[in-house]
Amino acid sequence: MAINGRFEQVAFLLASGSTQEEAARKARVGIRTVTRWVHDAGFQKKVSDYRAGMVERATGIMADAMSAAAGKLKKLLDAKSEQVQLAAAKAIQENGARLLENHDFEKRLAKLEANADESELAAATAPRLREAMAG
Repeated sequence: MAINGRFEQVAFLLASGSTQEEAARKARVGIRTVTRWVHDAGFQKKVSDYRAGMVERATGIMADAMSAAAGKLKKLLDAKSEQVQLAAAKAIQENGARLLENHDFEKRLAKLEANADESELAAATAPRLREAMAG
């Protein structure tokens, strides 16, 4: 990834796990400059944005690998060895149950968030509605 400017480079390096000292050395800026940037809200957001992008890409790679792993486990259910079949069956049951539980949790959370957004919208518009009805 091409990074323009030392500010951007240091933010990227810190998001990637470099220490402040390493980032300062690699970007050829003073450690005091890096320390000052680290306390800046805009810089903190830049580091957070870089890190979020990295996590997003890693999540996509993991999701792809999970599909391949699930396919492999499914094939292992037909293995000659009953020990291998049993291990595959256990892995599918344990991980499948966790996956379903997480999926259900995400759906419930999304519903709660939508309800909260609707409640906030209703609370924000209620005074204006009362005013309009009274006027």
